Amino acid sequence: MASCAILFDLDGTLVDTIQDLAAAANRTLQEIGLPALPAEDYRLLVGAGAHNLMARCCRASGMPLEPDDARADHLVGRFKAHYAQNWHACSQPYPGIEAALSRLTEARVPFGVLSNKPDDFTHQVVRHFFPDQAFAVVRGQRDREPLKPDPAIALELARQLGCQPSNCVLVGDSGTDMETAVRAGFLPVGVLWGFRDEPELRRAGAARLAENPDQLVTWLLDWCQTARVQ
Repeated sequence: MASCAILFDLDGTLVDTIQDLAAAANRTLQEIGLPALPAEDYRLLVGAGAHNLMARCCRASGMPLEPDDARADHLVGRFKAHYAQNWHACSQPYPGIEAALSRLTEARVPFGVLSNKPDDFTHQVVRHFFPDQAFAVVRGQRDREPLKPDPAIALELARQLGCQPSNCVLVGDSGTDMETAVRAGFLPVGVLWGFRDEPELRRAGAARLAENPDQLVTWLLDWCQTARVQ
């Protein structure tokens, strides 16, 4: 059984994807006659899955829409088609992330990804940007599976990693990630370089906040060392 394990959110935590997400969503909006939104606005719109993203975009552009509306299915399909064409046009790992993951690998700390991004795109992004990293698990949103902050998939991944929830850390940039960690019994660790701000992370229960990846991984390694000797 693993003495500790780390799960990372993807968008806004490992990779800055906001420009490509915004471009795909804006093309979808414009196809139905709605105005495009500034890319910065998407920092508060992404993170809850594709259906919620399109519903939020439409509402922000002036068209009421709920995630379970039949029209949302069509828009999600169009969004995915556009995103499939441009998902790596501007996206890049945050500076220092690659080195941080390598330090975890060298220390033999198992780590993985848990994202609300559609599962196929989650795997594509991880393979493309981190081909040399040994992710133990990679999981995005699958049909008929709950999204974060529901803790079910986080707990499933902990079982796959052979780690007790109390010895797992969930690292993310949003209140959704922190709430997921709290509900799963993980340690919630927030990052300050992502899409959301410090007050949101604190309100949602962040036990620790990292200003940069080097600070994050140094603390994670110390925490895992403590977990191993207990």
